[in-house]
Amino acid sequence: MLQKRFVDEAGLLHFYNKRTPEKGVQSTTPGNLHVRTHLYSKILPDGTKDVALELRYAALEGATEPIFGQLINASVRGRTPRIPSTTREVIDHFTYEQMRRVPEFHEQIMPASDSERQIRLALDEYERRFKELTIEQRSKTLHPSSIAEFRQNARVGALSRHSPRVMRALASKSLVVARVRSKLSFMIGSRPVVRSRGDLLDPATEIWLPIGANVALLYIGERRENPHIYEVPDDTVRRLNNAIAAQSAMFAGRSGKLILSVIGRLAV
Repeated sequence: MLQKRFVDEAGLLHFYNKRTPEKGVQSTTPGNLHVRTHLYSKILPDGTKDVALELRYAALEGATEPIFGQLINASVRGRTPRIPSTTREVIDHFTYEQMRRVPEFHEQIMPASDSERQIRLALDEYERRFKELTIEQRSKTLHPSSIAEFRQNARVGALSRHSPRVMRALASKSLVVARVRSKLSFMIGSRPVVRSRGDLLDPATEIWLPIGANVALLYIGERRENPHIYEVPDDTVRRLNNAIAAQSAMFAGRSGKLILSVIGRLAV
């Protein structure tokens, strides 16, 4: 839903994957990038998948899609968009999910390398409190496929719950439509939301989410009901793109030259 707003005139996304740096800048079409099957499906005891969260995300994206289209169209025409409270709630919800649903966020808070150790500790605690496990039981629980299933279900379980604190923090800020009028453009990253500092409740904390090559959402300050348009200086565009590249395993944009320039700045 977001990727298609960052393509070039030929409909291509130009991207760089830090996991395969030897491939350099590559090109593809939206839908072929950031693809992970059943990323948000819970694995049930019988091996089937509960896709409730997948459907919930699909519904949220369906509700957000026309809103972003209207915001981008208004900003291109230089008009101040109208954002009713119900629309603002949808935008805040989408931004919140973009902050936390990406795999890299979960890898940060629950590293794969730490999962086996955590499971071993849990098994030891179980044996201490209840009964000794057989070798077969421990071996099955510590099998790589079982650990992967544990991580998958832990991620889905966490994403199925909301943080009222984070939602309140977003709702307390002004929502600004930030647009680029120069030849520069925003990128999209596999970790797309950038914030300027740790405390979301701090009015000085900025939260950025590019929603198109020329338009980003900016949360800042204390809430005002009437949004406004912010003309983003070139140096701010560069800083935001650098921040997206620094925190993302993969980033993309409408220009291969843009991606190359960001890669060059990462190496400095």
